[in-house]
Amino acid sequence: MFEKEWTYTIRAHLSHDEQHLDLAMKGTSMVPRLSLTPTYLEFGTTALQQKQKKSFKIENFSSKAITIEFDNSGNYSFTPQKIKLSSQGQTKIQVTFCPKKVGDLNEICCLNTGVFSFPIKLFGKGIFSAKGDNSICEELPVDALNGSCLEE
Repeated sequence: MFEKEWTYTIRAHLSHDEQHLDLAMKGTSMVPRLSLTPTYLEFGTTALQQKQKKSFKIENFSSKAITIEFDNSGNYSFTPQKIKLSSQGQTKIQVTFCPKKVGDLNEICCLNTGVFSFPIKLFGKGIFSAKGDNSICEELPVDALNGSCLEE
């Protein structure tokens, strides 16, 4: 982790006269040093309710362990969703794309450390296709589908 020093001054005016009070605050924040490889994932075209999985690597170059949590969205999920990464440690995070509607489903999900959030760009397209056929039959807006990406 590296230290980031900060200083803020707050000026409070007292009453209707010219008096004021300056409050100076100083502090230090500990910011973790992380590396993500790659910083975005492209899933391409995936049929509705089908899954496609990719992964990225996180490395912790900090001198302390860090807890990392990921925001799942409706079309993308992270495994594991929360991890504690040791100092100088690394791990792979799996991202599953399971489109719930037709069209471009590009999203920015966040890696959260409690100190800062790091955006992860995810690109994918949901298509409607006949079961057992990988070709595109017809691209239609689909509002209600039975089933879930969590069902195996």
